[in-house]
Amino acid sequence: MCLKKGLSVAVISVLLNACGSSSSSSGGENEGLLGIVVLTQFSEDLRPSGSPGAFGSGLFYRLDEIITSDTFAAGFNTDVDTCRAADDIDNDVSGLPDLDNLLRDVNAGETITFSDLAGTYATLQRTIDEDFSELGDATVYLSDSALTTPPQNLTVDISGGGDFPAFDNVFFPSVFITEITPSVEQDINADTTLRWIGNHREPFGRMFMTIDFDNGLNIICNALDDGSFSFPEDTRALISESSATFVSIDRTAIRITSNGNATLLSVHSVHF
Repeated sequence: MCLKKGLSVAVISVLLNACGSSSSSSGGENEGLLGIVVLTQFSEDLRPSGSPGAFGSGLFYRLDEIITSDTFAAGFNTDVDTCRAADDIDNDVSGLPDLDNLLRDVNAGETITFSDLAGTYATLQRTIDEDFSELGDATVYLSDSALTTPPQNLTVDISGGGDFPAFDNVFFPSVFITEITPSVEQDINADTTLRWIGNHREPFGRMFMTIDFDNGLNIICNALDDGSFSFPEDTRALISESSATFVSIDRTAIRITSNGNATLLSVHSVHF
């Protein structure tokens, strides 16, 4: 079972893989809980005037099967760089079971708190938001004020006390905006090799690049955040002599923590 609403392509890619490899039976004692806590950060040139540098959210789901942390890790921990047509990914996502209704009854306590050694960075407050479910009001957690750029070495605490158990002092992943060569303003082609400073401190770090080619193809590439990327051979054949421009780059890292039948995905993503 998987979900699709309000999630980035990074998280969806993990869930697609996790669902494809999960073989747990459903119902009863095999019921699982899934929490996804996200900090999304924007580069300055992509922010509308007066908008915050980041925002936080928390979504919690009741699943009819347990998907273990090892299964989620397998969905993200790959050293293979891939590219797919955006339409193909949209078709995969549209075919997922719609679990919006499962947002309605999962309580993870009153707050989710991000902290570092200097104190509290942000608090996500439990709220009811009809935008997250087509079936009615949903319990979600949202940042209560505009957030500055997240510091490194954050931890996250989930108060628990409801359906979802407490998680204490969970290390949150750290990502940062980086320069890419060639720059995102330059045209690229099938022979281009992209280079940047890799994020080697995070075991589950990926770069998601949305690219428009002048032959009409729109692709999303999922690359290991190791500092370089070249188009796979099957993609090179598709794009041939075409040139391309970047639409967006999302640099994402995920950490996975379990407590009993509950799995927490901590996600930090920067968009530039």
